[in-house]
Amino acid sequence: MKLARATATNTCAVNAGNYTTNAAFGAGATFDNAALSYSSGVLTSASNTATTSNFTSPTGLPGFNLTGMLEMTYPVGSAIGEVGLQAETFACLNNGTLYIQSPVAETVKVYSVGGVSLYNFQKPAGATNYPVNQPKGTVLIVKGSSG
Repeated sequence: MKLARATATNTCAVNAGNYTTNAAFGAGATFDNAALSYSSGVLTSASNTATTSNFTSPTGLPGFNLTGMLEMTYPVGSAIGEVGLQAETFACLNNGTLYIQSPVAETVKVYSVGGVSLYNFQKPAGATNYPVNQPKGTVLIVKGSSG
């Protein structure tokens, strides 16, 4: 699992090389760093080398835009290789979606901390995601049949 920090908000990487955080920009916001994108309240960075970017965000008022510079930091341990995990395997829960990536098709079981079985998915090889209806802050145990 990749973790990153941007503007003091803990974030979760959902795809290899991508870091995400919830952010509030107007629809149609633009960034001068090509590694950044924004959609539906989520700012995504395709690289932890993207440390600054100018932005322009519509305010909803005709003729008025918010402009400024973003500064992003990625602490040590934010990349999968830095914490000793295989780059092709991770699971991450973010905003009600469980993101899973592994190189094999397998059965994925999700348990509560108390051991109660909550979900059972047949996952194809590669990256996929599943809706998981759990309260914010919930800790889950995710086990794949491949190990």
